[in-house]
Amino acid sequence: MFKTAIAPEGGEFMSYWYDPELPAGFQDADIEMAEFEAEAARARALHARGICTHGSGLGHKSPSFYSAEDVAGMLARGRFGNRGGFRGEQSDIGEGMVLCTECGEVNADPFPG
Repeated sequence: MFKTAIAPEGGEFMSYWYDPELPAGFQDADIEMAEFEAEAARARALHARGICTHGSGLGHKSPSFYSAEDVAGMLARGRFGNRGGFRGEQSDIGEGMVLCTECGEVNADPFPG
């Protein structure tokens, strides 16, 4: 990997990394996009089998920002409905917990703090 510098006419030098050892002219961004696409394909396959990946969540907030009707609307539009059976408003979600708006299950917050 080596650094290439480009000087626009009358401008300052800009630099970027170029790796000539990557195959067929691919760069790191191409490899990263392929990884994102593979992850999306795995999530689609799980969803097709009825498995929720809990990718969309609503955390505890008191006083509630979302009413019970708002939360019920989110769950009705979710990919798997409200199979978790949650009923209530945002303040009813326990502290440190997250309501999955795709399936209605309440799980521990994966990003506490």
